[in-house]
Amino acid sequence: MENEALLMESLSRDAKRVVTVLDELCATENWHENEEYVRKFAISVHGIKSALKNAGKIELAESASRLEQANRDKRIDLVAASAPAFLNELRALITDFESQQDQNQDVSEADEDSHALLEKLLIIKEQCAEYNRRGVLNLIAEIDCCSAKTRTFLKEIKEYAMQSDFEEAENAVTAYMSELRERPVK
Repeated sequence: MENEALLMESLSRDAKRVVTVLDELCATENWHENEEYVRKFAISVHGIKSALKNAGKIELAESASRLEQANRDKRIDLVAASAPAFLNELRALITDFESQQDQNQDVSEADEDSHALLEKLLIIKEQCAEYNRRGVLNLIAEIDCCSAKTRTFLKEIKEYAMQSDFEEAENAVTAYMSELRERPVK
């Protein structure tokens, strides 16, 4: 179950990156006529295809495969026509994952296990000090029951880690740990 959660989280992160790249490309008028944009599109679709397949999202992986093949066949008209639907499917996947994550992990701040959370945050802080992105992301993925406030905080730390802004992440973790220590003990 934990591996499945990590796989889905990784897929969601990859899908967000691909959606960002493809949104930028497709927002450009006649993007499909620009060889460099078409190349970036192909690289992005190829990269997400395997991640989708590994996560069991076979239909979406097949859509990516068809887009990739159309690109290889120089059927740029087909790529341009199919890209919006593919992007919408990726967005839906991301939304579904985030919604499911929110539903499965909601506890009140009062019921949150502050002691266990502090232990995890201390290790995350150490991983930030070592500039260990994977360590930070894996530790965050292990935190399964937390309040909405903590979940929002963890998303912020993920973003810092993804941008390699480990000093900001470390500072944010330190501040949140101080806040947790000040909470009344249940």
